[in-house]
Amino acid sequence: MGDANKLWASILAVSVFAVGSAVYLLERPVDTVFLLPSWWEVFQPQPRSSWLGQHLPGFAHVFSFSLLTAMALGSSRKALLWACLFWTTVNLVFELGQINFIAMTVSGQLADGPVLNQLASYLVAGTFDPVDIIFILAGGLSAWLTVVLTRAPEGRT
Repeated sequence: MGDANKLWASILAVSVFAVGSAVYLLERPVDTVFLLPSWWEVFQPQPRSSWLGQHLPGFAHVFSFSLLTAMALGSSRKALLWACLFWTTVNLVFELGQINFIAMTVSGQLADGPVLNQLASYLVAGTFDPVDIIFILAGGLSAWLTVVLTRAPEGRT
């Protein structure tokens, strides 16, 4: 990837991440977002949780982190593919972890501690949605296509 393409991809990744983060800040209940203080609720418009707002963060997280990781790893096709596969898999695992029987089983196995308790709360309070799977897969595929389509031809930087 050339320097201009890396800059463009970085701006795109950060912008998409900012949009996904804005959804969390404006649409998600404060008690369901890690590190969001309870007083933040006064800034949230009512009503919340649009259809797109429910699913966009899954796309944004996978897309942004895949793109940024791919650029950090280098421009080999293998590095690009692994970055996209890694973040897609991480998000799929967290989404599948919200299936009720999985969430209850895993949360019961987690030891005490602020991070593990937060993870258990995330799984139990979360709701599995097959549409999120589609958005997660679309985020990974979109990141891969973005990097592949903006790469410099072989032999050029």
